[in-house]
Amino acid sequence: MKQNYRLTFIILLLESLLCATWLAAAAGAETREFARLRERFASPPPGSGTVTLYWLNGTITKEGIREQMRALRDQCGFGGVAPLTFHAMQPATQPPYLSELYFDVYGCILDTAKELGMAVVFYDDCDFPSGSAGNQMRQRHPESLLKYLARSRAMVTGPGEAVIAVPNGVLMGVVAKNLDDGKRGVVTDEASWADAPPSWTGRSVGFRQPVEEAAIFEHLRLLGDDGKVLHEDRFAGNGTLPREWTSVGAARLESGGLRASGCLPMWRTGLMLPDRFTLETRFTIVNSAAGLAFVAGDADDFYFWQFHAGAKAIRPHHKQGNQHTLLDAVPFAFVPGRAYDVRLAVDGNTVTTWIDGQRVAVHRLAEEQRKTVRWKAPAGRWEVQTFVCATVPNTRVWWTISIHRPSSNSSR
Repeated sequence: MKQNYRLTFIILLLESLLCATWLAAAAGAETREFARLRERFASPPPGSGTVTLYWLNGTITKEGIREQMRALRDQCGFGGVAPLTFHAMQPATQPPYLSELYFDVYGCILDTAKELGMAVVFYDDCDFPSGSAGNQMRQRHPESLLKYLARSRAMVTGPGEAVIAVPNGVLMGVVAKNLDDGKRGVVTDEASWADAPPSWTGRSVGFRQPVEEAAIFEHLRLLGDDGKVLHEDRFAGNGTLPREWTSVGAARLESGGLRASGCLPMWRTGLMLPDRFTLETRFTIVNSAAGLAFVAGDADDFYFWQFHAGAKAIRPHHKQGNQHTLLDAVPFAFVPGRAYDVRLAVDGNTVTTWIDGQRVAVHRLAEEQRKTVRWKAPAGRWEVQTFVCATVPNTRVWWTISIHRPSSNSSR
């Protein structure tokens, strides 16, 4: 019996020694691993830094690439770059997307990353043109581009003819609503449509203020080509806007003017814009930006000029369907709380911006092929809406692909 006790004791002692040895080894390994991690954190190896977006806007050269990527690694501590090619936004990437020189320049990015021990993220987003193949899809297969249902509308007092400018596409339907008795009907078979020259005639004007933006507007004035005032709204007092203003969102009248927010957009009904016109307003930015909209006869197709205090820039946009196209931004140091006198002079496809009496920007709008829908309205007040299956402008596909970390044996 005593021998069994001794044997058990010896076995337990050996197990304890083995366990202690294992624990000591594990503790040693943990200490060494901690020391290695600490050393790695204090002196990270090449390529360990964060990856920065690398905007390929404007003219790109191999010399510029090498200089910039070395500075990104040595001066900024970045471990890699994510090149972003510009196509629709300006200035566009040069050499042009998918050209032989473009691939040559992009290869320089990969070679430089391999030389410097940096990573390259193939990031496909933010105006990246891969979904449209550098606009080649639009040129070769326009029928395959993304479509949307474009709604346009106009007001007409009959007997008279409603004339509505619509995007080029397939006419899906025309609906007329009698505003006197509320009855509506489909009048597609009674309407006609044809190609139309570029024109603003029949469209309207207003403001564009999403919920994160707020501005106070003192007045809105529409002038014709001869400088005569065609229409003017002066905002003063307290309360709500008259019924001629639609989609007002959270806009309200205050003692200082119209405080606009939460409207995408709001516009004045009953206006008939000539081909050449000027908008004048006086605004004060309360939060972020102020936005002046025109051709806003439709919440799905209009231009708006965003005067942004945060971005310190004039930022013109074209909204068509669910697409926002940003035109060239022009630097301007807007200050919240200060009033600005702004004038937009629209001459065909050219828009000139004046602020406090100084010309500060000239923008050229894209030429668009449009059509005109006409419907002869009987007696009464009518709202006419058209629905067209149109192609989304500047169609592109957004996605993220993968990460490529060049190694010593990798090839392009």
